[in-house]
Amino acid sequence: MDEKINLTIGRAANCELVLTDKSISRIHAKAEIYYYDKIFLVDQNSANGTFVNNKRIKKAQIKTTDKLKFGEYIPDNKSFFKELFNRYKSNKNDFSREYDHMLEQFAKYQKKLDALQDNPKGPLYLKLGLLAGFIGFMIFFSDRIDQRFFYPMIIGISGLTLLGGIFTGSRGNRNKKIAELKMDYDRVLRCPKCNTPFISKHLVMVERMSECSNDNCNALYKKDREVRTL
Repeated sequence: MDEKINLTIGRAANCELVLTDKSISRIHAKAEIYYYDKIFLVDQNSANGTFVNNKRIKKAQIKTTDKLKFGEYIPDNKSFFKELFNRYKSNKNDFSREYDHMLEQFAKYQKKLDALQDNPKGPLYLKLGLLAGFIGFMIFFSDRIDQRFFYPMIIGISGLTLLGGIFTGSRGNRNKKIAELKMDYDRVLRCPKCNTPFISKHLVMVERMSECSNDNCNALYKKDREVRTL
């Protein structure tokens, strides 16, 4: 079960979301948040009412597209929910769902990174095979080779070896692809609460984390852990 976070809404300075309109009570309503897609708005016996889509409510589940009204005040949805989610994120400790999603992305990233870091072996074997074959041929058949074909053979072997090097790919090009991959994933491979980056770690290390490695963050990734006192 998701952790429930209660956030108060009203004119009082100690409310989590402060709305200063005169038609709003000091503690007008509260938001019960279980997750970003499961939010309940509960009126706190306000003088002028709480409304969802023009209907006065005592308690109702809401979503980001609903029209909200507190007394006579209609908040801007984008700003209201942005602040609501920021407060929710700041107050909660259980980030197991966000952590599981991050692990899915991390597994994709690690697979792509490993593929880039592993040098292809085929071209190397090709070069070694050509070199060994050429050396063996020269040892056993050098006295039978027409001198007119000797240098063209050396040039041909060198060309095939160079071609194998091209297929291997340059180190600079591989490093560029690794940098681009890290840029693509850096935003999501972070602590879902404090934004500490994990991209420099290996997937195995992140899979074993039960809480954020930042001492100033109390985010839990496994529900059986106790909340760290900050």
